[in-house]
Amino acid sequence: MREAWPPCFPRERPRDLDPPLGVPGAFYSSGLFPWRRMLPCRPELSARMVGAQGQYFVLFFLLCSERVHDQGDSAMKGRAGVLILAGRTTLLRTGAALVVLAASALPVGRADAAAALTDVGVYEGFGEGFAMAMVPLGGTGDQVVLGGRGLAVLDDNSLKTHKPRWSYHWGDFAVRGQGGDNQWITAVEPLRDPATGRTDLITSTSENELIRFDGRTGRIVWRRNDAFLYTFGDRLSLVSQGEGKPPAIVGEYGTTAYSTADGSPLWTATVPDGDFAPGWVTAAQLSRGTNPGVVFAAESDCGPGGGPDCTGHLFAYSGDGKRLWEVKPGGQTTFMVTGDVTGDGLAETVAGDNQGHVAAYSPTGELLWRVQAGEGSVGAVAVQGGRVYAAADDNVVAFDAAGKRLWSQPMEGQVTKLEPADLGKGGKLLAAVSIANRVSRLVAVDPERTDDRRTWQSTVYGRINDFTVGTWHGRRVATAGADDAVVHAVWADSGETAFDYLGHSWVTGVASARIGRTDAIAHTDVQGHVVLSDERGTELWRRWLGGDDEAAARDVAIADVGRDEPAVVAAGAGGQGGGVVRAYDGRGAELWTGRADGDILELTTAKLTASGPKAIIGVFQRGGSSGVAAFDARTGATLWEHLIGSAGGALAAADADGDGLDEIAFASKPYPPDTPGTFALLSPSGDVRWKKEDGEIRDWLTVSGGAVIYGSRSNSGSVAAVSAADGAPRWRTGLGSKVGFGVLVPQRSGVAVSTDAGEVALLDAATGRISFRTRIVSEAAIAGPLTVLPQAGGDPVIAVSESGGRNRTKVHVLSLDGRVLATSPRFQQGHGIDVAPTGGGAGVAVGAGLSVYSYRYR
Repeated sequence: MREAWPPCFPRERPRDLDPPLGVPGAFYSSGLFPWRRMLPCRPELSARMVGAQGQYFVLFFLLCSERVHDQGDSAMKGRAGVLILAGRTTLLRTGAALVVLAASALPVGRADAAAALTDVGVYEGFGEGFAMAMVPLGGTGDQVVLGGRGLAVLDDNSLKTHKPRWSYHWGDFAVRGQGGDNQWITAVEPLRDPATGRTDLITSTSENELIRFDGRTGRIVWRRNDAFLYTFGDRLSLVSQGEGKPPAIVGEYGTTAYSTADGSPLWTATVPDGDFAPGWVTAAQLSRGTNPGVVFAAESDCGPGGGPDCTGHLFAYSGDGKRLWEVKPGGQTTFMVTGDVTGDGLAETVAGDNQGHVAAYSPTGELLWRVQAGEGSVGAVAVQGGRVYAAADDNVVAFDAAGKRLWSQPMEGQVTKLEPADLGKGGKLLAAVSIANRVSRLVAVDPERTDDRRTWQSTVYGRINDFTVGTWHGRRVATAGADDAVVHAVWADSGETAFDYLGHSWVTGVASARIGRTDAIAHTDVQGHVVLSDERGTELWRRWLGGDDEAAARDVAIADVGRDEPAVVAAGAGGQGGGVVRAYDGRGAELWTGRADGDILELTTAKLTASGPKAIIGVFQRGGSSGVAAFDARTGATLWEHLIGSAGGALAAADADGDGLDEIAFASKPYPPDTPGTFALLSPSGDVRWKKEDGEIRDWLTVSGGAVIYGSRSNSGSVAAVSAADGAPRWRTGLGSKVGFGVLVPQRSGVAVSTDAGEVALLDAATGRISFRTRIVSEAAIAGPLTVLPQAGGDPVIAVSESGGRNRTKVHVLSLDGRVLATSPRFQQGHGIDVAPTGGGAGVAVGAGLSVYSYRYR
């Protein structure tokens, strides 16, 4: 559960049905990943997730983490990404963010102590909208606080540029596999200092942390890394400590109250024997005066099957840490809140359980009433205006202060969150309702209506995790955060859309070129977005690939389409199992759309005719089979399409026979494992020149000197070559470790490769003889994508990425004799890498994790 989504995991808009589990290219609902409420006593959920998804995770990472780009630009295709050379710059693509390096100033033959990579900008991603807040942090009105895989404060300018007012991502982690794109904010609580008028933010995180941020600057005021027993709590509460004293803060799955002044522990509650850490914790006014209380609800560890006494406990402490009461509820608690039900100014505790009951307890813990709200578990409870509202069986049910049932409102879906809210004419309750796979609604409810009490509904694509109500441009606005990296805001009185913000998810493709007067960076993400930004990370435009029924953009290229300027060409999954490839001009206007009979996984270009621009070539997958499709770059019309092999595919396009046109080398992977994969060479017209089927896994392909060279997992990792004329073997060199990436080095008639052992090697393309073999990684990491950078007046150099987890990537520059000349600073990353040149060779854009980074080299 530590890794909620693999970075290349397809995330898409809803479909009526998902393909069967274990089928390549299948998509899975985020509903299978309810980590927000995962507890060890729910093994059936864990088992379902691991059992149903395990085979798919491995397979899909194998398929979607491979990228391909035009061999004419000295690109390479590898297992997890691509380094691309175009002109004299280099782009590194990694999982879901983009970064830029410059090739023009890379040192030749020596390390330059003064050389360094400097930040130009970043297009930041924050992933799922786990926690939301709206609060004035300086300036005019409220700002939106987005807690996801990082923290972002959004203002008006953010909506125009995509750049947060300030943001936070985790830094480097000592443990491989951890990092900023694999941790998330779980709750946000504003804290106003009455003495200064400043509002800060306190957050809980999936790293068991409690962090206080300066609300104006994002500076960390204090930080604790041992605050919670579990990592999935989603609520924090402030507890008054008396006049003139800073309040304490408590959080779900924690038992300790901490000082908001410095994070020091004040007191710790004792959990009843046999119970887990309390999944529901909230402050409550349980007595008169300045010493409020804290109520906890904990589930019991009853083992498989549970039993009638497996209910856990409700228990309360005073604000200064004295135990007040403890009760055993009639069922296992599924939700708990506190609020004034009876109107006496003190808070009652209201809990829903797994048997459909709602119970109210007095401030001293006596049971006031217990009533039936539904047949299934109660999913949410709210207290407002002396009434209790419970969500059960796709309804919201209202009870008066004595527990009398008043009405039931059908919600047409499961209510996942229900809270009191001042919506003006919109009503007094706000609900999040799960309608279908990856479709939710934000619903306003007016309890005083006599017919349908829903005043408005607004659809959100993705599961709503949290919502908040605040003020935007002088009007009340409700803002929701959803799984699909979406922030959706609507006017509270009408439900009309106020704004949307893309929190941004895993980057799947990166390309760069000068479009008009801008050094532009294009990228795609797994939500199906196509984004064009400048080097500073300012968004120029964003489009949804294909419309409402299409999603999961897989790759992007910037290509000549026969117009005055190059176009952004993106491809991915289409509706009804088909694939879509679409071209946009520099302003985001759609130029054309092409279709394939399967999900398009990756793109390159190839010269298929003597005149005109290069064609767009894509690998597509349909079920357990894959193939190659060619599209006219001017119109998007399909030139040819052939289903050739099993799942996935490596791709390379280059002139293999010297006739001036490009042949296309293709390799699919064995799937299922006992099914042979396919290795083939196609002519410019799409005919198969030769084809062989075997069990070898080929991670990348390139073409040189009449040979097709590839990286193989055979012999514990090797590089091999076959004749481009007939596929006959020429040579094979074992390297003792998986060879994930390779690129031609024409100046040495060789091929440079990188391995999982952290080595870079240069092999003779004609014989396979090793010219050099250099280890670039001194810790638990691997050598990743690499490319060749020409240098003015000197030998070219090899740029190679190091990848050791989500935030441990570097770029190293090597001479052609294997000496390390320069090394970049680390940057955060996700699995998989892609790069693209920027600034005419002065920089590089890198896709890493959730973001796109831009660097200059000097």
